[in-house]
This record gives sequence, structure tokens and C-alpha cells, in this order.
Amino acid sequence: MTPKRFPKILKQLAKLCLGIAFLGLIVYFGDTSSLSKLKQVNPLYLSIGLLLTLGINILIGTRWGMILQARVGYKVCSTLHLIYYFLLGRSLGFIVPKDASDFGVRTAFLVKSHGLTIKNAVYSIVFDRFFDFLTIGVFLISSVLFLTGIVSIPAAFGIMIGSFAITCLLLAWSGAKWLNLVVTFCAKALLKVVSRLPFLKKKSFVMVEPSPIDTKLLLKLYCYSTGKFIFTALRMYCFVLAFGLAIPFPLIFLATPAGQLSYIFAVTPGGLGIFEAGWYAILKYMRIPEAEITPFLIGQRTFILIFIISFTLIGYCARFLAERKHADCY
Repeated sequence: MTPKRFPKILKQLAKLCLGIAFLGLIVYFGDTSSLSKLKQVNPLYLSIGLLLTLGINILIGTRWGMILQARVGYKVCSTLHLIYYFLLGRSLGFIVPKDASDFGVRTAFLVKSHGLTIKNAVYSIVFDRFFDFLTIGVFLISSVLFLTGIVSIPAAFGIMIGSFAITCLLLAWSGAKWLNLVVTFCAKALLKVVSRLPFLKKKSFVMVEPSPIDTKLLLKLYCYSTGKFIFTALRMYCFVLAFGLAIPFPLIFLATPAGQLSYIFAVTPGGLGIFEAGWYAILKYMRIPEAEITPFLIGQRTFILIFIISFTLIGYCARFLAERKHADCY
């Protein structure tokens, strides 16, 4: 370990400890006796949650693949490869800040394994991540209006559907122009950071001219992102059912944008503690009992961790076997 890296490692450890401390405080001030509900998990709803997690990752891999193909003009690799790269970055994100692991891992694989330039790799990931921000931002309006009691449940769902329709119209009208400007600005800033990674510095890159992102593709990407959001909200409610909790479906679905917002801006590894604190504040504000909140927060964190790591290990084994089979052919 070099002296220069030591402060960075200490910083990451401090963030991890901060996340553990936040989670510990939630458990300490919560109803610890209610954690016994996690011993009697409904396998049906937990299985549905597992399938929804798989669906989320398939949507992400497919969306990223479409962005890459439009960017470089050809199919870079299979969707399964992209899903594995995303999952690996997500798994490492449970140890280090998820944004650093996500951009670092995905960029490294595209550059080292598929010969893309750092520029094209980072652009594709920024485009991919942008649609998550866009979807949450659009649905956050109905979420805030509902949580503050300004609108009723039916009105909140109506506003959500209306917001989706208006966003589609805006993307069809002039989305390609302003979206390219926003993503270009963000990508230029990230290029300076990603290009400093030690395993990318000495790599020789294949120069690929980017292809434009058209309106039809933008709408398709936004629909995939909306599908991902719906799957995420449904997965959260599957956990509620799996643990036998009394948290209403409309609350979970309409609060998901606000809950995901805390995850996006979390500085701790995997949003540990920060994500739970966001949901704790939402559920507490909506007068959900501690006996329902504590097992929900601890249970969803535990099983999402298990799901993601399991899928990552399966992906790693599949990739290893495929490469070994390919090597045996020569």
C-alpha cells in the first residue's frame, strides 16, 4: 500500500462506518423485537422480489446496450455481458461509494475488454444514469404532493401518469438537442476523473466516432427507465408482503421516488444508512408504526444485498465457463 493511497482508504472506511452508524441508530431507536418477523418470510413474495430484481437488471442491461449501439454504431457486446458489468459494479458499491464503483467498473470493462475509448464508455454510462435521474425527477412531483397531503392517492397517480405523458412529448419535441448538451457537459467532467484510474492510464484505445441519439430511441429509453422504476416500487412492496407488514401499497409506490432520491445522493457505500434514513423519515412522517418500519428497512437491505451478490456470482461463473470453453476450442 503506497502512502498516497492510505488517506483514500481511510476516507472510504470512514464512509462505511458512517453508513453502519446510521443503520445502527435506526435499529437502536426502532422496534428491535419486530425483527422476529424476518424469520417467517413468505417464500412466494420473496421469489417475486427476486424475479423483479432480475427484471430490473435486464432492463438496465438492455437500455445500456441500446445507448452503446447508438453511440458507437455497432453492437459492442451481448446484453448478458452488460448486465454482468453493471452487477459487478453494484456489488463493489456495497463496499465503496456506488457511483465510483459503477462508473469505474463499467468503464474499465468497456475499455479493456471491448476496445472502446474512455470517452465513449463514459458517455454511454452518463446517458444510462441520466434516465434514472430523469424518471425519479418526473415522478417526484406526485410523490411530494402526496406525502405532504396536498393531493389524494388517485390524484397523485393521475399526476404521475400525466407527468410521464408530458415528458414523452417534451422528449419527442426537442429532447435530443438538450439531452445531448446535458450529457456532454456531465461526461466531460467525469472523463477527467475516470481517465486517472491506474488500470486505464496505459491502455491504447480504439477511436470510434459517436452516432447521434435520435428521438425514437430517447422515448424507448425513457419507457425502459419507467419500467425499471415500476419494478423497483413493486419489489419494495413484495418485501412488505414477504415480511407480513401492514404498509399500504399506494404509500410504497408513491413514496418510491422520494426514497430513491436519498439513494442517488448517498455518499456511503451502497447508500448504507442514508437510504434507510430516507425511507425511515418518509414512513415515520406518514405515521407508520416502528414495528412495521424496522423489519422493512433491515429486511429489504438484507435481501437486496443477497440478490445482487448472488446474480453477480452467477454472472462471474457463466463468464468464466464461457471463456474457458472458448479457450478450449483453440
